[in-house]
Amino acid sequence: MKSDLGRLSASPWKNTIGLDPKNVEIENRILSGGLDRMLVYAEPRKPVAQCRLLIKMGLEAVSFADEAFAQRDKYNAARSFARSPRRGDRWWYLICGTHLLNDDDGSASATLLHVEDRWNMLHFHIGSFDFFVPLTKEILPTDLEKLPEPDYRFVEVRV
Repeated sequence: MKSDLGRLSASPWKNTIGLDPKNVEIENRILSGGLDRMLVYAEPRKPVAQCRLLIKMGLEAVSFADEAFAQRDKYNAARSFARSPRRGDRWWYLICGTHLLNDDDGSASATLLHVEDRWNMLHFHIGSFDFFVPLTKEILPTDLEKLPEPDYRFVEVRV
């Protein structure tokens, strides 16, 4: 991956990212300890697919908790978007991450949240990241200015 500092690459070692510096000045700054941390923004390459997966996981969690409740009409929009979104369809999700390389506890969990009604949102935790996705069309994001980047990333998905 190209960056302003040079070319970043994955490494086989935990908490280590490879960097081929763009020039000698950057290399000297790194070697002298003047640059010892990097923040790499992880943008989803396929936000529609990621959103569809999160919605599907949420609907599966509702179904696991109460199969009859999962068949309610209130989930029709989510089911439709997860199965085959149409041009013009929109949804959203929120990513929250600590962005600390050593903060990955290796755990994963899915929790259904009550927002105005029963089971309207999925909270999915994996490693050092938390994902929130609404399971009904009525839940809209508010007060996004209270969720500053890079700790929070609001992703609006448009097909």
